[in-house]
This record gives sequence, structure tokens and C-alpha cells, in this order.
Amino acid sequence: MRSAPGNKRQPPSYSTPPPGYTPPTYGQPPSYGQLTPVFDSRLLAVMAEYEKRRYKVLMGAGGTATMERAATKFNWILMIMLLVLFGVGSLIYLLGWAIWGVHRTYRVMLNLGPQGQVQEVGDVLAVFDRDRLRVHRVRLIWGGVLLAVFGVLMAIGAVGSAIAPSSGTEPMPWYGTIIGVLLLGVVPVAIALLLFSSARKAARVLGISPPKGP
Repeated sequence: MRSAPGNKRQPPSYSTPPPGYTPPTYGQPPSYGQLTPVFDSRLLAVMAEYEKRRYKVLMGAGGTATMERAATKFNWILMIMLLVLFGVGSLIYLLGWAIWGVHRTYRVMLNLGPQGQVQEVGDVLAVFDRDRLRVHRVRLIWGGVLLAVFGVLMAIGAVGSAIAPSSGTEPMPWYGTIIGVLLLGVVPVAIALLLFSSARKAARVLGISPPKGP
């Protein structure tokens, strides 16, 4: 049946909620923090050896992992502050970074092979340890040279001051000369010889010098 032409259908009206009415609230979805990747137990033992060398996990989970040992950054701000405040302190920081710092980035990829064995690709422990041993050998050589030169100069100075004392000063007694030569000359030279011996051992490990015979 058609409606009369003058009558238009009105949209349904919705009543407003009564005062004090609050719509029901629904729980928000739980928020999860960043999940820590879980690695295979067969991989964890190898990863622990890399962590001893300060390798950090970049990515991976389960049976794969990528780890990196970042190079030691040079702190220019600290260098400038030491230069302004202490002067020579900046040289000490520079030498410490040059001698003990790691000057390249090492990265290794670990995964489990078909038989469950851990496979390592990239800068493995042998590469890192060999590089650090090479740097350590250079430190031993230079340290031994500096100590040997210091000891020889101090011994010459102590003997010279006993034989020909400077004008206006009394000659040093003989026992004082012996003590001075021992402490300032013999001890540094003995330490230098120990450093040279350690450098030779490092060279044999690196294959630079042939091993000792039986």
C-alpha cells in the first residue's frame, strides 16, 4: 500500500543515554616488550666463547646467530678535554687507544650443520685471537726495547756519577752505586729480557719463527 504523498517516512529516533551512564569498557590487548631471541643449546656454548672476546649478537634465533666485535672507537671529545685540562694526558689516552684498542670490526655467522655441528663463517675465534696475539707481540717488543734502553742509560749514569761526581757534590758511596745500578739498570734490563722471551714465544705460535729443537 502506498503512503500518502504528503507523508514522508521519518528516520528512527534514538534516545540519549541517561545521566551518569558510562559505556562498557573492554580490556586493551596486552603489550609485549622486545622478546629476547632463544638460541639452540648447542649454539650457546660456542656463543659464550665469542662473548668472552666481547662479541655481541646482532641477529638470529634458534640455530643461527650473527655476532660482531666492534672496533674500539676513538673518543675525540675525551681527547680534546684531556688536551685542554691535562695536556700530556691526551698523549696517554692516544697511546692507550693505539696499543690496546681493537682497530677493526670482526663479524662471524654461526649455524647448525646437517649433523648438528656448529659451523662458523667469517672472523672466527682463531682469526681474532691471532690478530690480538700479533698486536701483543709488538707491544712486548717495544716495551722490552724501552726498558732495556732505560736500564742501560740509568746504569751508565749511576756508574758515571760515582766515578766523576759533578762539582760541589760528594761522590756516592760504593754500596749506593751498586744499589742504583741494580735497581735502575739490572732490574729494567731483566724485565726487558722476559718481555723479549714472551715475544719469541708469541712469534712461534704465529709461525713467524721456527720452533725450538728437541
